[in-house]
Amino acid sequence: MNLIKNLYHRNKIFNFLGRVLINKKNYLFKSYSRECNKRSELDIFDVRNLSKNMDMYLEDTSPDGALYGIIHWIKKFADIDQIINFNIEHGVYLGDLVRDESLNSIYKGTITFSKYRKKILDKNNKKKNIAIGPYIHYANDYYSKDVINKIKRKNNETLVFFPPHSIKGYKADYNKKKIYDRLDEYKSNYETIMVCLYYKDVNKKLVSYLSNRGFKVVSAGHIYDFNFLSRLKSIINLSDHTVSMSVGTHIGYCIYLDKSHEIISYNKNKFNENNRSFNIVKDEDIKKRGREYQIKFKNDEKEIISHFFNAGNLINNNQLKICNKFWGFDQIKTKDELNRLLLKF
Repeated sequence: MNLIKNLYHRNKIFNFLGRVLINKKNYLFKSYSRECNKRSELDIFDVRNLSKNMDMYLEDTSPDGALYGIIHWIKKFADIDQIINFNIEHGVYLGDLVRDESLNSIYKGTITFSKYRKKILDKNNKKKNIAIGPYIHYANDYYSKDVINKIKRKNNETLVFFPPHSIKGYKADYNKKKIYDRLDEYKSNYETIMVCLYYKDVNKKLVSYLSNRGFKVVSAGHIYDFNFLSRLKSIINLSDHTVSMSVGTHIGYCIYLDKSHEIISYNKNKFNENNRSFNIVKDEDIKKRGREYQIKFKNDEKEIISHFFNAGNLINNNQLKICNKFWGFDQIKTKDELNRLLLKF
């Protein structure tokens, strides 16, 4: 499997054939665009249908670009209808890890969030690495302003919670009673609390549990649905405040969309290391990369946590600075700039 993966990233012919085979295999008798357009009619509260399985479709050469609709929205925003052949970092990266796809590969360079991250990439390769800020900027809102205002009038003051989510090969494991007991403490200030479930975590038992406790369950949809970023944008825009249990890409997206964010723990007054226990696979991956990388990763993580743990519902200057560092708020590009950077060099 690793050999095939390496050939895909390192050989232009194999990359082309791989994309053709994957797309034909997954969408031989159906249309990827039609499936996404069909799902674009679903409400964010229809979590069962939003989370139904989808197969990957490679719109460009980078498999990570196919996640969440990232490459779809970047190219749509820039009005690009051809292959750009850039590796995509699909979320926020902490520490100084540079993946092999950014080094020994056919890609012209790597698209990432921030100038800070770009410098790390530049140190390790001579490719055309590009920082373009938070990708959610380039996605259309799933709902129109009128629809968002209508939902907000119905829900009134709204809190959105992003719980830990499962990843490939590992199911998110956290004390649901404890964290939702903790969320109950917000009910005096927020009429509506929405829990945004990752598609892998949508199941009848959990949805019923949350609904019975008075929470509204929403989802941004499947990882291969290009509407994902668009839905996530509207879910965040429906909020007055957002919370989560750990550091993730969602933090920068919330702050960029001018929605306050705070990290909470089971223990109201102390950040609990068990907040991270739901992602053992990620922790093991960090350990495998050596002590030096662990230290850098943890330092970045602690820096973000220090500005967001129990931070309240106001965005402050320190949060804006830390988000600019990791998410690149000052690196947003215009349509013409994207065209120049991605096509003309």
